[in-house]
Amino acid sequence: MRPRGFTLIELVIVIVILGVLAVTAAPRFLDLQKDARISAVNGLSAAINDAAMLSYSKAVIAGAENSPRVVAPTDSNADTYPSIETNLGYLELKYGYPESYAENGLGILDLVDLGNDDFSDSDWDVCFSSTLSNCNSSNSSNVRVGFGIADTPTKRCYVHYIEPGGTNNPSETNFYLEHATDEC
Repeated sequence: MRPRGFTLIELVIVIVILGVLAVTAAPRFLDLQKDARISAVNGLSAAINDAAMLSYSKAVIAGAENSPRVVAPTDSNADTYPSIETNLGYLELKYGYPESYAENGLGILDLVDLGNDDFSDSDWDVCFSSTLSNCNSSNSSNVRVGFGIADTPTKRCYVHYIEPGGTNNPSETNFYLEHATDEC
């Protein structure tokens, strides 16, 4: 019996079929990244909401839910404000909810796991700013966390947390939380 291999026509047909399958399947696999980013943003939004609510519960127990500001104790202010301690450290609060940017203690982002303490090794972009048109790392009562917002601050793939009594939320004693996933 003589060994028999594939003919050239059979090989071409197989290559064409594999090419058609690759062209039709590739867009579906590429779209999985968008779905993953949307799910991550939705999950982060829920985590931030839960962290804020648990912090508020802790503030109510300590009697600090109506305080316009609760800061982490230092040598100079130890008796000025009530302090709220957790197993992670002291919370800095406004009206019982975590601050966006905490100078001495813990803020809202310290209560959720974004990968690294200084966010440098994280896949997330962190923007402290009172507007959606820029992204800087200065002290702000607003923080957005998302994908691609450091390079394109107006990109709508983020969670936005605004502390009570802060810029864009000055008269409120409750935090504001939104998330956008239009451009993930």
